[in-house]
Amino acid sequence: MTLGFKEASTCVVFIMNVAVASTAIAANNISPLANKVPQNTLLLLCHQKSHYKIKSSFMDQLVQNYLQHYYLPWNQDIFSSLSPLSLFYNEKNAIKQFKSNPGWDISKQRHPQGWIDAIKKNMDLSNFPNYRKRGITINQTPLRLLPTKIPSFGDPKKAGQGFPFDNLQVSSLDANIPLYIVHTTADGAWDFVITPSTAVGWVQVKDVTLVTQQFIDQWKKSRYDYLVPIKENFAIKGVGAHYFFSTRIGALYPLVKRERRTSKILVATSDADGMAVVKIAEVSNKIAHTWPLSASSKNIAQLADHFLGLPYGWGGLYGYRDCSLTIRDLFAPFAIWLPRHSTQQAETGIVNDIANKTSEDKKQLILRNGIPFFTLLWVHGHILLYIGQWNNEIVVFHDPWGVHTENKFHQEGRLVIGKTVITPLSLGKGYLTVPKTWLDQVNSYTLLVPPQQLAKENIQELCANSATANSATQQSRPKKN
Repeated sequence: MTLGFKEASTCVVFIMNVAVASTAIAANNISPLANKVPQNTLLLLCHQKSHYKIKSSFMDQLVQNYLQHYYLPWNQDIFSSLSPLSLFYNEKNAIKQFKSNPGWDISKQRHPQGWIDAIKKNMDLSNFPNYRKRGITINQTPLRLLPTKIPSFGDPKKAGQGFPFDNLQVSSLDANIPLYIVHTTADGAWDFVITPSTAVGWVQVKDVTLVTQQFIDQWKKSRYDYLVPIKENFAIKGVGAHYFFSTRIGALYPLVKRERRTSKILVATSDADGMAVVKIAEVSNKIAHTWPLSASSKNIAQLADHFLGLPYGWGGLYGYRDCSLTIRDLFAPFAIWLPRHSTQQAETGIVNDIANKTSEDKKQLILRNGIPFFTLLWVHGHILLYIGQWNNEIVVFHDPWGVHTENKFHQEGRLVIGKTVITPLSLGKGYLTVPKTWLDQVNSYTLLVPPQQLAKENIQELCANSATANSATQQSRPKKN
């Protein structure tokens, strides 16, 4: 099939300042090499020698694995891997951490000690767990470490510790995500939940509704028939154009019926008693497709193009994505399940440790054994997707916040990228203010699927059309005097 389009980790790395333009990394910032990397995943795909797709026989296994993780919060054995006691002590430790250092607020003022005391009282941990019910999100909602919307930043005077790095932000949940509700605050405004990725935290009660077994049976009735967005940020509407919520790439909806131009899907909303009810929504087939998409390097590249230029959002703040959320959402439409945070993602698949290798050895190992669009590269606190070579350099697709620099007095600084980009892995090499490039820092590379489960794909016609289109675009641009 061809798509119709061309922890929360810090994602901060040791490179120079990079500004991003629509088609290439802007000039006069880092090096001539960087300026030559096009922000076009399909063009870079066509530049590679081989192209791959996952065998259909293995896709069935991926689908079953994905759904097993996705519906984990609704399983009867939810506490087999996360015991209430361990969750209780996690929350106690979080309170202890912020009691000793409550951090700074949005105005760059220190939080008073009384701030964390009020949060602790509202958590009602003496009665933990006090709820134990299954639920589902009905809006996009932040997942918080403690039950408060108020941020807690590190020292704003230190590089990489102030805005936007809210230490209370765990993640962001899309609408219609299965949950297990463990505990509720004393004021009834927050629920402590377990998510499909086993990330835990607090969500506002207004964004969650309870589900019955009857609801779950109806929701899962379609078994393997689902619909996924293939465009970013569009409204989900019901009969009479009633607005439910907005969605984006990475979400998953039970499919009721697919017609020539539109598809009908199930969505969850809440009744007056706070119980989930099933509604029917209609989505254009131009912006959504049956799940899973054919897991080919061609389709991954085409979908990745929709992420390029999107703003960085630490822990999913403000509805944006960070590095690991970008990678997770990119692969979700292909039934490749990935955990929420970069360290866990790096451990999902066939892991190859190269931390103690030289940078040149790392480069050669990745080029020799890495599979473009199916290989993750892990730097401490950051995850990148290997997409091949360009001008004899490894190029990667990723969503970094910014850059870590160091002057001759060993003073650290940060310069911002702040969006999803394609860069060389060795970006910044040769600059005195760049202690280490991404290549220098790569600890491991991970093959997302076993190589024997991949088949070669012929995309000559697609690449010929892409080359023609790219040539026409270049010729239509005005020449500089």
